[in-house]
Amino acid sequence: MQQNQFFAYSAQYWASHLQCLGVPELPLFRLTMELLETQGNRDSLIRLSHFFKHCERGLYPTGESELHIASYNDLPWLVKWYLSQGVNPNSVADCRDTPLIWGSEMGSLACVAELLKGGSDPNIMEYDGWTELHWAARNGHLRVCELLLEYGAKTDAMDDHGLTPLDWAISCGYPSVIAALRNASADLNASLGVKDALS
Repeated sequence: MQQNQFFAYSAQYWASHLQCLGVPELPLFRLTMELLETQGNRDSLIRLSHFFKHCERGLYPTGESELHIASYNDLPWLVKWYLSQGVNPNSVADCRDTPLIWGSEMGSLACVAELLKGGSDPNIMEYDGWTELHWAARNGHLRVCELLLEYGAKTDAMDDHGLTPLDWAISCGYPSVIAALRNASADLNASLGVKDALS
């Protein structure tokens, strides 16, 4: 990888170039489909991605679907295509991550919107209790948080350490995310209070 800098560049930035194109023309569209067709190719892409972003960590996700890769790399046209082909929007990788979790982690707003419209559940927990909202809050993705909340993401979900998305937003210092999560919690509590009063 260090000896062939063009290969390293291509491996790291292939999706960035696709993002700039929007929906690519047919030959490039077909090449993209071919690239993501096999599990081995998808695992390799994620492994390379993790090598460049988190080279100190030896672990990387496996067992992801094409929809995971499209969401992770912020390619909404590809998300839309796979959904139209019947790929399960709630498919899980080996760590119980969904495409929506990956899109929320990366702040891929348009992908998150497509996945939610396509039936993704905004309250699936991965192996350590993290939800889509945990990831969006932890990484400061305000619009993703707001969209997840619109689709019913739970603000009180706790990870394995007993931390909520709000706890993570506070810990990481994202004032706008903190405000959005506090407002959503207050609205939920007010709604539950009305229900209790009526019953």
